[in-house]
Amino acid sequence: MPGDPFYQSAEWKACRSATLRAAPGCAVAGCDRRPSHVDHIVSRRRGGAPFDPANLQTLCHSHHTEKTNRVDGGGGRNLGGNSAGGALVMRARGCDADGNPLDPRHTWRRRSGAPTALPDAAGTATQGRQNPPVASPDGRFSRGR
Repeated sequence: MPGDPFYQSAEWKACRSATLRAAPGCAVAGCDRRPSHVDHIVSRRRGGAPFDPANLQTLCHSHHTEKTNRVDGGGGRNLGGNSAGGALVMRARGCDADGNPLDPRHTWRRRSGAPTALPDAAGTATQGRQNPPVASPDGRFSRGR
């Protein structure tokens, strides 16, 4: 909460800076945005340790807002979104819990080289790629014919 004097303390500012430096990205699986917030997984109001690295996570602005609104009602008012006081599981839209795309035709799945079962025009599952990517002389990829 921005108006809370805790967040203006030198100890919190140092902890926040160190946490942001140590984290490469938003803690939400599948999110590739840069973190801008250090969030208490279990809020201080619920007894969460204020400086324990195990109770801190880095979030991008939109995921921090989503988590705060779902759990605290935005500004510390508990709405019961996470009554157990544990970590709220969030994921990027269209991704599973590990951050992998749910769509079997997503480019991440095609790049992996792993065969995926895709329905053909008749609705029958076919294995592998119908038209695999082909490298052109300039190094770009295009669909094979």
